[in-house]
Amino acid sequence: MNTLEEIENMLLVELLSSSQRLATTKPDRYFNALLGDTSSLIAGYIDEYYRGHYADDEDSIWFDDCLLINVEHQDNQWAIWGVLIWGRENTTEQWVYPFYLETTIALLPVSAQKLVILFGDMDLPVLTYEEYSCDRIYWDGLFYNSSISPHLRKWDFVIAVP
Repeated sequence: MNTLEEIENMLLVELLSSSQRLATTKPDRYFNALLGDTSSLIAGYIDEYYRGHYADDEDSIWFDDCLLINVEHQDNQWAIWGVLIWGRENTTEQWVYPFYLETTIALLPVSAQKLVILFGDMDLPVLTYEEYSCDRIYWDGLFYNSSISPHLRKWDFVIAVP
């Protein structure tokens, strides 16, 4: 099992290595294929952080993966909007949360000058993955671009690393 710091470093390196692909190619729907392991690293980071900061001994939530719906980056600043897929132990049912990640990556050595991950929506009930597959703009299609600040949403969970 990797530490939170190791997962963070792998995520930042993956983003940096994806910069060129992202600059020359646009996806049909999701950015997952263009960004390599980014989606699983975001989910892994959230899972590890959640277990250390939010979960109690009886909490059986796990975070599986995410769909990367929109990505913006300029130089070493990144913003990623998406849907986080999660579940509970002893069931195969999965649910989804909206999420937003922003980071500024410092070079030499690679580290996050800033890393913010926001996920969960306090105003709307959680959806099963099946429900989401039928209503992919449930959390408002405008959320998935920079025209509306993601910081205005009432988030269930906030991860902020200076």
